[in-house]
Amino acid sequence: MKQPIGISSYLLENGLPEDLQNELPSIEEIAKEIKGIEIEEE
Repeated sequence: MKQPIGISSYLLENGLPEDLQNELPSIEEIAKEIKGIEIEEE
């Protein structure tokens, strides 16, 4: 078989619902945690 059987499509949302955004850490907070772990390992 050389031809695809079908094509799928999907949509991504532009962001999380507001209530979830407030529950998750920011990118900056995650970066600080990672840097803290790296420093502890040295």
